[in-house]
Amino acid sequence: MKLRITLDGVTYDLDVEFLEEGGEAVPVRSSAPAPGGAPKQGAASGPARKPAAPLPEGADKTITSPLSGTVFKLLVKVGDSIETNQDLLILEAMKMETNIVAAGPGTIKDIHVAEGDAVTQGQLLMEFE
Repeated sequence: MKLRITLDGVTYDLDVEFLEEGGEAVPVRSSAPAPGGAPKQGAASGPARKPAAPLPEGADKTITSPLSGTVFKLLVKVGDSIETNQDLLILEAMKMETNIVAAGPGTIKDIHVAEGDAVTQGQLLMEFE
């Protein structure tokens, strides 16, 4: 799962892997600050997106919450087509915003939360096909 966070005006892209209970610990890898630092007000943020290969057959097509917090903003709706690394929603936790992004391309099938909902780590947020 990829996450994008902004801390003190600097945006970071993170790669996070969650394991099943009893699995070995895997370090969380943080990248350097995202190109261009924090986006300017009113400017498009993030790099240009390029088409991605479809997820492998049998891949998990759900989005779960990586942390406990509050759904700050939904960026997609049921029926929307999504691309790999597209921002889907923003979670707010401890006065920080965390962008939740798509692991692969698809179409939003169901959204299980609404703006303002409190969520817990691992809670199902969305499903796509």
